Amino acid sequence: GGGGAGQERLREREAKLRSLEEELRGMRSKVKDHERLLTFKEQGEHKIASLTQELNRLKQCRSQLQKRLTSEVKVHRDRTMTLQKQIYSLRKESLASSRAIKCLKTQLTVSKPDGQLRKGSVRQVAARHHAMSAPSLLHSMEAGDSDLSCLDTAAEGRVESADDIA
Repeated sequence: GGGGAGQERLREREAKLRSLEEELRGMRSKVKDHERLLTFKEQGEHKIASLTQELNRLKQCRSQLQKRLTSEVKVHRDRTMTLQKQIYSLRKESLASSRAIKCLKTQLTVSKPDGQLRKGSVRQVAARHHAMSAPSLLHSMEAGDSDLSCLDTAAEGRVESADDIA
């Protein structure tokens, strides 16, 4: 009878051994899964850090571009304003000159009894007045220069448009 009990114990031990081996395989599988998940987690964290750096770099680039754009817009606006002022000043000067020439022509026509214009005289008077600066024209008018009496509105820059000259 002792041989049967030994056989029984041997079978129980083999069954327990198989059970423990199965449990060990399951634990090894879980360890591998855990290691794989840790690797994925580390890769994910590395990717997050990399993307965060890239995002910060892009934010800095955007900030620099916005500053540059703002600066360039200001420079363009200032340049446009300067050019518009120059255009206005040149138009005003041109209209004043045209009005002065018209006035001088009228004055010469009125001063001639026969109504004939002498081109040389018009050119000489126009050249004289063209060579004078605006302050000189005003000074001559204030001094009572009869040749300049009709130029007061032109010299003061009160010419509004080309229609005022025609």
